[in-house]
Amino acid sequence: MLVCRRVVIAVVLLLTVGHALPAMALPPEMEADRLLLSASKHLGSPEATAEFEKIRGLNIEPPTDYYYFYGKHLHETGNLKEANKNIEKYLEKAGRDGQFYKDSLQAMTAIEEDQKKLARFVDHSDGTITDTKTGLMWAAKDNGSDITWQNARAYCQNYTGGGHKDWRLPTQDELASLHDPKDKN
Repeated sequence: MLVCRRVVIAVVLLLTVGHALPAMALPPEMEADRLLLSASKHLGSPEATAEFEKIRGLNIEPPTDYYYFYGKHLHETGNLKEANKNIEKYLEKAGRDGQFYKDSLQAMTAIEEDQKKLARFVDHSDGTITDTKTGLMWAAKDNGSDITWQNARAYCQNYTGGGHKDWRLPTQDELASLHDPKDKN
């Protein structure tokens, strides 16, 4: 009798769990919407990147708004070409009646402005970048940590980026030429 009662309890539990599990999982389209809501709150962050990757992993056609938010995310992370493609895809799919129509047009304008700013700089792919506006060559990366002025000066004197050995610290005016007060990043 005890064995029979245990079997009945086990069967009831299996049936209950078996029916409950599928009910807890969202259909892929709804899961994509849920992930998109989460990603849209963290644009430009690694968390948003992960959410967008999960949406692509669902192997469904993403919701139309995906292209708007993914384009904004790519813009914030500096991938301007792909950002523009995604915003254009959003506009193509949503049309003029899309919820983010005007925002998309503004985003495209901002992307174009950023592309123009970056066109000012030529990356030589050897650790150096030339500013075409000033003619100055810059190291593509800094030393990677905070240092004193004296240590920075020594770092520059010993730097050999791009095969050059005549590096120096920039003047205040040279450094200020890089600053754009309109750039929030």
